[in-house]
Amino acid sequence: MSNVVVHVAVGDQQAETRFADAMETFTRTQTSGAGVQEITIKDVMSGQSHRKAVSFADREAASQFLLIWRGQSRRP
Repeated sequence: MSNVVVHVAVGDQQAETRFADAMETFTRTQTSGAGVQEITIKDVMSGQSHRKAVSFADREAASQFLLIWRGQSRRP
């Protein structure tokens, strides 16, 4: 099975904090034991832009994270 990679923009410290909060929320929602998935996070720098490439084991986990991230990124 191939991984699903999600890219999120984190151009400033506030976005970095929201990203960390979203990852923490996501990991708390996952089941413990055999249901826990491995997640890989890489920093991607391109010129002045900074983003995170988050690799999930399946599309469902990626979708769950994106729902949380979108909620976090709407925070003031």
